[in-house]
Amino acid sequence: MILPLLLMFVAPPEAPCEYCAAIFDDVRLNAMIGNGNLEVSSEWAGGRHGDDVSIRIEDLNCPESRKRRKCSFTLRRMLIRNGIEAADPTLPERLRCMAMVKWFDSGGDAGWGVEHSPPRRDRGHSTRSMTCKRIETGA
Repeated sequence: MILPLLLMFVAPPEAPCEYCAAIFDDVRLNAMIGNGNLEVSSEWAGGRHGDDVSIRIEDLNCPESRKRRKCSFTLRRMLIRNGIEAADPTLPERLRCMAMVKWFDSGGDAGWGVEHSPPRRDRGHSTRSMTCKRIETGA
């Protein structure tokens, strides 16, 4: 059930910036295998109970550097329930994130990607550089 929802959660065909596809890919990866960021869970990224979720990148800042950039941005989650935009009281609407975005050029594939570190001895998969924290909103 989760897999079809996650397959629907993909970057738009024409990403609004050169780093956005890399960020969306990493959000999707974390939602599928949970490698290091509790805030970007499968439920947050993919929705639940038939919800339609859209994720936007806002306030993107990636200072110039040759092949590696420390980017900061906000991930905004928009929930559509029964055709109406709705708030989810249990999940945050916005997350403030940072990620190391690196230029990869291997085997004919080249492009920006979120950097991952090799797995630690007691872990089964890589550790990602993207970290996100919920943005607290005043009520």
